[in-house]
Amino acid sequence: MGKKTEVTRYSTEPFDTGVDTLSATDLNGHNPVAIYAALRRPPLKDQYETTAAFEERLAAWKARPITGNVTANSKVVISTLWTPYFSKLYDADNAQMTFLFDSDYNDADGYPFLPFRLERKKLSPGRGQTAMGVKFSWTREYELAVGTRLGGLSGKSMTLSIAPEDARKVVPVLLFIGQMDPVGTYEAERNHEPTLSERWESAYWTAGWTLDVEQVWVVDGARRAILAKLCKTPHRFETCAVTSSERQDQ
Repeated sequence: MGKKTEVTRYSTEPFDTGVDTLSATDLNGHNPVAIYAALRRPPLKDQYETTAAFEERLAAWKARPITGNVTANSKVVISTLWTPYFSKLYDADNAQMTFLFDSDYNDADGYPFLPFRLERKKLSPGRGQTAMGVKFSWTREYELAVGTRLGGLSGKSMTLSIAPEDARKVVPVLLFIGQMDPVGTYEAERNHEPTLSERWESAYWTAGWTLDVEQVWVVDGARRAILAKLCKTPHRFETCAVTSSERQDQ
């Protein structure tokens, strides 16, 4: 018998930021690949089309289901395990855990671009030889990502009280919650090694979509308990109140 493939269950309902417990599918967030597939060819205005007619057509396109009851107008979640841009610190003497957002992404416009690798495929490996007789090999890779607009997170921290025996078991997961930019899909070629070396070169094709982040939640992936939240104010992120309890699926 072949090896059974584990299928990730994604949410198919718009996310409710008022919840205080999370299901397993809530923790997985929404399917970023399905969202990209649905958004990658947004309607374009024809030169012979009035603005009013185009806006009506665009609104109808945004209202179409992407996955389940999720549309381009829905609140969605992108879930990722703890990343190098954030730190988890524990003070055993005071039984306090601190989550520190120490990202360097804090540009002047307040819209840093932080991609998450979701899918990566190797395409068309090959070998060649230059006119001077230098042999080389090359690979092409395709990468799908979600860009998150995260202005004002750098330097933010959240602290909560938690016993050492519980803190040791915490598996931090980040949930990025916000609105899709339905016309913010992108496809671009990036050469990570633009100059041909004597041995190899590599070209990357990057594609994805953009999420306007409104809240960032820190969740214990082991118990699905919400540990901390940041909510976006007009100019920066601030700590939100958390009322969370452990939930076990039946």
